Amino acid sequence: MKLAYAYLKRFLKILLKRRDYDLIFLEKEFFPFMPDFIILFKLLGIKYIVDYDDAIFHNYDKSRSKLVRFFFQNKISNVIKNAEYVICGSPYLTNFAMKYSKNVIEIPTSINFQRYQQRRLVNSNKEKFVIGWIGSKTTSKHLLEIKDALLDFFLEIECEIHLIGFDENLINEFDKRIPVKLIKWNSETEIEEMCKFSVGVMPLPEQSFEQGKCGFKLVQYMACGLATISTPLEANVKIDNGNGNLFAAKKEEWVDAFKEMYLNREKYLEVGKKNIRTIKHLYSVESNVEKYVDTFKKCLVSKRSDI
Repeated sequence: MKLAYAYLKRFLKILLKRRDYDLIFLEKEFFPFMPDFIILFKLLGIKYIVDYDDAIFHNYDKSRSKLVRFFFQNKISNVIKNAEYVICGSPYLTNFAMKYSKNVIEIPTSINFQRYQQRRLVNSNKEKFVIGWIGSKTTSKHLLEIKDALLDFFLEIECEIHLIGFDENLINEFDKRIPVKLIKWNSETEIEEMCKFSVGVMPLPEQSFEQGKCGFKLVQYMACGLATISTPLEANVKIDNGNGNLFAAKKEEWVDAFKEMYLNREKYLEVGKKNIRTIKHLYSVESNVEKYVDTFKKCLVSKRSDI
């Protein structure tokens, strides 16, 4: 009932106050798992920009429910077709959106670079090798993709594993011999905690939904001056920018990547320095804000020409 009320409230707000706004900035869709009334919005002259940082269209076209696929498999493509502009955070999302719109711009997930630089600390402990991960309860399951690789590496080379924001209910999935340190996520301390890592990891299953991920973990690690190891999805490879971060898909590749970084610490400290420059120039709010401003300006010009 609360959800129905929230949907109705949003719908009425859009309809009744549409003349108060020049443009609507839409995150993904108007009403999840409901019709988006795109034709009505178009008839009423409601203009919007839509932004995607996840492949949510696969919630519909690849749903296990036949009813969901039947009713909603074309839903997101219709949202895209009727948008003034579509902003995407990764190549996979951009390629999808370009099938349905000519007005697509890729703006990567960005961080406040100054905040990272103000809080960034240099990990001077070269003896301790720390494999680190940051995420949430929702994404914790992805780390289990490399639990066997972590065990194999630890049994050969002593290390620590720091997990920020990890789901405590999943900790028993790891072999008890692995020294896992659980760290509660806190916006005030996340940067300092990441800077204690020797390497930041981002394993993902190579499945449809994950193909659309925008690599935010990598951006965070790199802003902290860390080298990274990740699954070689298109967005992750693009974020690397040729800096020399490592990629791994199979267990053996992950173990080899851990060994490579452990045995060549100085080399990957240099990679970390390159990573900072990449984030500053390509993945920071400071470097990308004008792209948003220009997109909004184009839409407003278009709106005036329609009057």
